[in-house]
Amino acid sequence: FYSEREHGELHEWTGRVFLNPPYGKPGMALIEKFLSEVSSSFPEGILLVNSRATDAEWFQPCFNGTLCFTDHRIDFDSPEEKPTSSTHGSCFVYFGPHEKRFADVFAEFGNIVKRWPS
Repeated sequence: FYSEREHGELHEWTGRVFLNPPYGKPGMALIEKFLSEVSSSFPEGILLVNSRATDAEWFQPCFNGTLCFTDHRIDFDSPEEKPTSSTHGSCFVYFGPHEKRFADVFAEFGNIVKRWPS
């Protein structure tokens, strides 16, 4: 587990990875690391991102994964125990060999989407 303080982008990631990066510029290095290393450095992973960012250049490689666009907003816990509330939807992006399992489990959170073959 790496928090923002540990600069997770500077560490080696192995095993299965779940990444919930901070929004905005602080999360970009983590997202870039995830997208560039998934499959080569770690076998599978889930990336949790803002669903309103589908037009961003960094989001385009996410369409190569299996996506779950949430049908509700996700509230997050805070170490400071302050109330938090999402202001937008989220997207879970899965990369790895178990796409069907991901779809079966995450279907309860929203719509599962896969790129149409070219």
